[in-house]
Amino acid sequence: MGTISIEKELVKLESMVPALKNKDNEMDEILEGTAVYISQLQRQLAAKLRTHGGRFPQHFGGKLNPNTASAEEIIKSISLTIATKGLNIKQN
Repeated sequence: MGTISIEKELVKLESMVPALKNKDNEMDEILEGTAVYISQLQRQLAAKLRTHGGRFPQHFGGKLNPNTASAEEIIKSISLTIATKGLNIKQN
């Protein structure tokens, strides 16, 4: 990946991460802000699965109880399932 491509990708990240919008960010700030944002999204997803995830066990192997699992366990389970089963995720 050349320098132009990296810069282009950093601009995309800046536009997707709410905390980075409308700021003049350095590369390390963009990467750190992106990591924090992804972590927040993962925790929100885990919380939603705990409260609205009635079908969760069926989709992710039935081995994990979203009501008692930690956010990290839920995210790991989702990631492994997507990677191994190649699930087609709907995007809104």
